[in-house]
Amino acid sequence: MNIYLYLSCFFELLVKYVNTCNLENDKPKKSRLYMKLGFLGGGIKGGREREREMGRSQKGRVADLKRDLNDHSAMLHDTLQLLNCAATTAVERVPWKVVKDAADQVVKKATIAGVLWIADPKIDEARDEMQSYSNALQGFLLLCHGSTVGAGLTLLSSIQLVSKHVLDTSLTLLEAAVNFSVRGTERTERQEALPRLVGCVWEACDNVKKAPPDNRTAVGRSLVQVARSIKDVLREMDEVEQTSKDVDRERGSEVKSNASDKEFATCQEPYEDNDEQVESSDEVLGFDAKFSDEELKVAMSTKEIVRTTLELVKQLLYIVGDTSTLPGGGADEIVVDTLERIVRQVIDIGIEIDDIGASIYPPQEINHMNERLEVLSLLVDSLHAEISSFLGSVPQNLVSAYESCCVAQNTLKMMLAPLRHKV
Repeated sequence: MNIYLYLSCFFELLVKYVNTCNLENDKPKKSRLYMKLGFLGGGIKGGREREREMGRSQKGRVADLKRDLNDHSAMLHDTLQLLNCAATTAVERVPWKVVKDAADQVVKKATIAGVLWIADPKIDEARDEMQSYSNALQGFLLLCHGSTVGAGLTLLSSIQLVSKHVLDTSLTLLEAAVNFSVRGTERTERQEALPRLVGCVWEACDNVKKAPPDNRTAVGRSLVQVARSIKDVLREMDEVEQTSKDVDRERGSEVKSNASDKEFATCQEPYEDNDEQVESSDEVLGFDAKFSDEELKVAMSTKEIVRTTLELVKQLLYIVGDTSTLPGGGADEIVVDTLERIVRQVIDIGIEIDDIGASIYPPQEINHMNERLEVLSLLVDSLHAEISSFLGSVPQNLVSAYESCCVAQNTLKMMLAPLRHKV
């Protein structure tokens, strides 16, 4: 119970005591006693009012804390918008190492905020820490923007991604912390939630350290992603080929055992439940087992296109990874623009490979496959022309990979030509 409730009860008892006392003949004494009780009653009433005023003041300050967070959030999102475009080349580029150091400062601020709010800070402490955290985030975002001087689209996208992740996880942490202050939660609840949110900020800042520091690295990683996607398509086609071979072997063994199976079925017939139907092996195996010989040939010819395209992307990776093959080491603005065009073409090639790979399953859409194949041929030719113009002298391994792609594409075109008339 509240101490003011105890005092109120005590005050009422005293009043009853005075009323029951025989003080009628001593009115001055009774008046003095009432004056003292009146002072005590006024003190109790004033204490209650002060308590209510303090409660209203506390709620108001917590509400101010939430408004402060909204203001910080709006300001930080405005700063994030700077990363929609690369910084002008008129200013000096911020080294990526400086950005990583700024990310370390954000980690420290997140850790301090988590520890502070677990202990349920005072409003002034919370406001000061939130301001300090916001300043660290503001500095981090500005340094990220300063690192985009001369950045191509691929590098810029990478910086946008990691910086936004840091901001989002940090604001999520602060929002949860402020909400705990508003609701007045138990310490155990804060101990359970806040460390996990701090860990998310740590992970986001760790991704900053793993981000590509320059255009050449960003383009190389983008090419690696396309190569992995093409490799997945190739692995899936290998499985299709293996499944088809397994089905052929099973069908061969079924033919050899037909005679004995019929004899056993005749003997077993009177004891079988004719209402039950056993699924055929084709039904159990699914659509992979239903390739016709013609469809399987198309699938295997498509597989060769996927394999040679993967080799072409690998050879591009060798070129991008070797700074000696790039004019100016890959830092020149013209070189960056060329690398961006190359990576966009490779990404488009990867999309076409995914589409063509998905088209091999029965029933095969021959016209669609032929259309995608024509687009793929144009992309590969354009890519080869871009590289030839860029490097002047194309490495022999890349030339061989390009020629192999052309041969595989022409082989499938000739295979699809007569089938188009059957559709």
